[in-house]
Amino acid sequence: VISFRELLGGRSKITALLQLADCPSFPEELVMRRDASVNMTGGLSVIDEIALLQPLHDHDVAVPRPFALGSDPAIAGSPFILVSKLSGAAGEIYRTPPSPPLVADVARNLARLHQVPVGAFAAAVPTTTPPTADDLRAEIAAARHSWNACVPPPSICMNAAFEWLLRNAGSGCDGTPALVHGDLLFHNILFDGDQLTGILDWELARISYPAADLGYFRPAAERAMPWEEFMAAYRSAGGE
Repeated sequence: VISFRELLGGRSKITALLQLADCPSFPEELVMRRDASVNMTGGLSVIDEIALLQPLHDHDVAVPRPFALGSDPAIAGSPFILVSKLSGAAGEIYRTPPSPPLVADVARNLARLHQVPVGAFAAAVPTTTPPTADDLRAEIAAARHSWNACVPPPSICMNAAFEWLLRNAGSGCDGTPALVHGDLLFHNILFDGDQLTGILDWELARISYPAADLGYFRPAAERAMPWEEFMAAYRSAGGE
C-alpha cells in the first residue's frame, strides 16, 4: 500500500482510497469500505454488501467490482471490503444534474437492478420475502405515531397524507418482487458528464417492489425530464 486516504461523509461506513504497487492480483487503485463503530442507518454490514455487489456486477448494473472481504475485525478495526475505484464523482442529495441523458441512464440501471432474480441475494439480505400491504400499513402507522408525538401541534396536511398512504398501501405491492436500493439519489450516484458510472452505498437495500425505488427517485427525475420519458427509458431496458 503506497497511499491510504479516508474520505469524509457516510453514516454507517468508513470509506478510504488505496493505491497499491506490486500486487498483481488487484488493480492499482481500490476503495476500502468498512463498518463504522456505530451504524447510524441500521443497514447492512459490508459482509452482506459484498454479497450484493457480485450478482449486481454480474448482471451489468453499474456497481463497483468486489475484490476481497476482510471479516476479521482485528485487521482494520472492523470488517471491510475492497472494491474497484470507479470514475466520476457523486452529486448532491437534493440536486439533479441538468442532464436528461444521465437521468435516463439511472432509469436503465434501475431496470437492470429490478430484473435480477431475488434468489441471487439470499446470502446478503435478511429475507427474500417482500413486504405485504399489512407490513406497509404498520410502517406507515408507526411513522404517523412518531410524527404526531414529536411535532406539536398536529398537522392537518400530514394527517391527510398519512390517511391517503394507509388507504393506498396495497398498490405499493404491485409488480414482481426485486432488490431495491432504498436510498437512490445523486449523493449515491457516481457520474461523469452525461454517463452514470456507478451506484454506491447499498446498506439500505432490501427485497421489496420496484415502486419503492421508482417513487423515491421520481422527484429527482422530474427535475430533468418528464416522468413519462423516464419510465420509457426504464421499460426500454426491460423494467416492468
